Amino acid sequence: MEIKQIAIENIDRYFLATSLSSDKVDTHMEQLALAPITGFCRTIMSEYPSLFFSHLHSDDSALSIPEMIKKLSFVGNEQELCLIKGELKALRLERTTINSDDDSNMEFIDSKGAYYNLQQKQEGRIDSLYFQKCDRAPLGPNDVEFEVEVASLHFKDVMKSLGLLSDRVRANTFFGDEIGIEGTGRVTAVGSDVKKLKAGDRVYSIFPGFMQSHIVTSQEYVFKLSEKISFEDGAHIY
Repeated sequence: MEIKQIAIENIDRYFLATSLSSDKVDTHMEQLALAPITGFCRTIMSEYPSLFFSHLHSDDSALSIPEMIKKLSFVGNEQELCLIKGELKALRLERTTINSDDDSNMEFIDSKGAYYNLQQKQEGRIDSLYFQKCDRAPLGPNDVEFEVEVASLHFKDVMKSLGLLSDRVRANTFFGDEIGIEGTGRVTAVGSDVKKLKAGDRVYSIFPGFMQSHIVTSQEYVFKLSEKISFEDGAHIY
């Protein structure tokens, strides 16, 4: 890894170049290994725009420094670039649409007294999230049912819905593919063995897939919420 300074139209440009063999450029493990460097580069780009700093990631193509500088002289204001097999590439967002045929299952839900949960029609599309009616979950003797008041949205939930986590990472992360980790609500029913909670109690809980109208879970994961704590403030205790 090295920093090269070159002059383009009398403006100093700074490039930090990283490289890997071409058979490793797209592997998740190598991307993870580069994450600290990527974060470092983005911090420089954000905090010191006057440096005109860019991060170049390349494979093992045998380009000399003069050849690389010649290619970089055409990059303009690009900040993150890949040089793969001698070809420069930059990140781009592409506009797309949801298949209209997939809208057939979507329906308006009257939230009063309804049971519904969060679904996603198209993986990686956050705008394809929607709520769908579902059956009421059975209540066991040790279970508590509560109606969700506030569900906390975590950064990892957004990454899951955008499809930014690999299968390997999702398999080893909290609650796997489920969106929603924790939140608050009000007890609507309790099992026969539940003695410390009753209908109407304000509660906090953790549960996989918290983005739904009602949750049924064991009483050991449901905690009474102090009246001094609002539903909003209590939804992100974890």
